[in-house]
Amino acid sequence: MFDKQSIILSDVIEKPKWKHYASKTKHSASKTLILDIISINEDMISIYDAKYYKIILNEKDIKNYPGVGDVTKQYLYELAYKEFASENNLKIITNAFLMPTESNEIIRLGNVSMELFDLHRSVELNDIEIILLPHVIIYDYYLSDYHIKDFTEIEN
Repeated sequence: MFDKQSIILSDVIEKPKWKHYASKTKHSASKTLILDIISINEDMISIYDAKYYKIILNEKDIKNYPGVGDVTKQYLYELAYKEFASENNLKIITNAFLMPTESNEIIRLGNVSMELFDLHRSVELNDIEIILLPHVIIYDYYLSDYHIKDFTEIEN
């Protein structure tokens, strides 16, 4: 559904390393964190993870939202790409959850953060945005195997 150029960037994320004490043998896991979408536009990187929640976030309540595991993993995605961004003079400008909405418009609903990650000031991380995308458009793109390169395509 999104531009396949981003698939190559999965090699940037380190795989876990396992060590057997008795033999001192080390193994690398075959898999690592798998990010849904990473977009590089000029000198900016955006990190997106699709979530299938019908979130309610307003002045009164928060319901149907991703759990703490999802939030911490989203921060790990950004941490994993920090060095790559720095080495290539890129800046990570967006870290976001994408969720479907019945609206016909993109809605930037809010964000989620964890103070735990603010304690490590040596690494500046973005709050994780909550972006709602029109489900009708997204499903049509998915069914027709159309690859979105930029959210402005949806907005127009």
